[in-house]
Amino acid sequence: MKILRILFYTVLLVLGSAVASIADTDSLFNGHDTEQPIEIVADNFTIDQDAKIATFEGRVEATQGNLIFTTETLRVFYETKKGKDEPSIVRLDAAGRFRMESPSEVAEGDWAIYDIKSKTITIAGNVTLRREQSVISGDRLEIDLGTGLSKFNGAPFDAETMQIGRVRGRFSLPDETK
Repeated sequence: MKILRILFYTVLLVLGSAVASIADTDSLFNGHDTEQPIEIVADNFTIDQDAKIATFEGRVEATQGNLIFTTETLRVFYETKKGKDEPSIVRLDAAGRFRMESPSEVAEGDWAIYDIKSKTITIAGNVTLRREQSVISGDRLEIDLGTGLSKFNGAPFDAETMQIGRVRGRFSLPDETK
């Protein structure tokens, strides 16, 4: 019994350092400056002034600081505050395969919402988050850019297949010799 307990704590310690390596504080998702300007490039652009929605379509690439977002369609919701001429972006909705890159991570999913006001990015549908050789996958990922807190969820119960999706992680172990 004592050997099992020692083995359990050893595995827990190794897994803990592996998880810590993917969630390290040098992640750009932690403390990302959401006040930086956003530059968007696409094949097509339409704007609905009354609804305050701009739509970018075709090979969309949006950049904010060191974060790069790519998708097929990006809807930009904006507002104009009283007394100001220039509108401000409040939310980005990405449709089509979505990819977000920073110098240290890559997150992908089927769609995403970037809520500028709450400083959160939600990515859903076949989500993967990669950092070096470590990968976490699930159905939904929420990233708080202010705190760096990331939450993964598995897929809901599928009555057809009688299965529930789960969050999966594969973590590279730190090389202690370096």
